[in-house]
Amino acid sequence: ATPTVAFTSSVSPKPAVSTTATLSPSPSSIATTNVTNSPSPSPSSSSSPSPSLSPNPSLSPSPSVTVTSTPSGDSVCFPGSAWVTTCSGDTKLMGSVQIGDCVQVRPDGTQSTVFMWGHHSPSKVTEFVHVEYRFQDSESGSLVLSPDHYLYVHDTLVRAADVRIGDKVRVLGDYVGIVTEVSRTKQVGLYHPHTLHGDIMVNGVHVSTFAAILPVWFQYTVLGVFRWMYLTVGSSRVYNEYLSGMLDEGSVIRPILLKMLKWVS
Repeated sequence: ATPTVAFTSSVSPKPAVSTTATLSPSPSSIATTNVTNSPSPSPSSSSSPSPSLSPNPSLSPSPSVTVTSTPSGDSVCFPGSAWVTTCSGDTKLMGSVQIGDCVQVRPDGTQSTVFMWGHHSPSKVTEFVHVEYRFQDSESGSLVLSPDHYLYVHDTLVRAADVRIGDKVRVLGDYVGIVTEVSRTKQVGLYHPHTLHGDIMVNGVHVSTFAAILPVWFQYTVLGVFRWMYLTVGSSRVYNEYLSGMLDEGSVIRPILLKMLKWVS
């Protein structure tokens, strides 16, 4: 079942979570069908935005969310074509990212470490939301992610399925991009990296590592156990074996986590 999520549009640096608990600000192609929206110019194709705008203020990773159902966990990821920006400024495809990699997690260049995978399925075909955006008039880029995954829109966490033409996203370099087209596409690969910070830059766009399955503060709290494990024994074979795709089919941890999601939802 797909969740129904309600959001606030507050731009406050630290908006409150509906459950009254707060999240620490630094915890951290195949055929497509266009989503119905008002007409908008189509951008030129480009995978990586060139940061040439003046910087904008930083965003806060704390959203206000309300969760009304529990999904399977397969709609909270990125395809194999997605890429991250490493701490050295290079780009790396999702399938090449490893636990322990240092990546950029905020538009201002903040860095953090990948400490586990929610999903790591190279061959799985899934439907994603394809968001195209434009900035500095002529520059463009795109982001492909699962419908229930959160990205920052107007300084607030919003499900990818709820993004609309005209929305503003934050681009690497701390610049603002305007959404010009939203469509659906099926792509290969299902990857869900988690960083110690809680955010990550994917295809040059500021997104969360969390999704609309439970309140973000709760997800961050639960993953505290795994953060501790990584910081304690992160280089061990056992850790990498069990936490590299813990929601994938066949994972020994998947049944436990899905029961937990059902119990708390």
